[in-house]
Amino acid sequence: MAREQQKDSQLQDILAGSCPSSLVLQPFPVGQPPITLHCDVSTDHIRPFVPVIFRWEIFNNLHALSRPGVRASLKMVAERYVWPAMRQDVALWARTCLQCQSSKVARHTRSEIGKFELPSSRF
Repeated sequence: MAREQQKDSQLQDILAGSCPSSLVLQPFPVGQPPITLHCDVSTDHIRPFVPVIFRWEIFNNLHALSRPGVRASLKMVAERYVWPAMRQDVALWARTCLQCQSSKVARHTRSEIGKFELPSSRF
């Protein structure tokens, strides 16, 4: 992930200041030997910046756990990771998930009106 962060053009633009962003990115050493990952420190949770290559895979791994809706998927991803336009990406991927669509209960179903036998006499 650290190698891909070095290649990622969005991250380089944010670090250079040419792209306006509310992210506060700082390098953090991780592991032994220390590898530097750029992480967002603007919230209470330190979240690593995810390069483009890993975004779908991260979403899919978290979304596949329980197949939650758009809001819950966004919350799961946003608690752990960060990237520009994350809300739009996660919302699109969650809405186009085929497994979610096939298991969704169809709403506004209407039963066919059946034929009722008329009584021959009064009750």
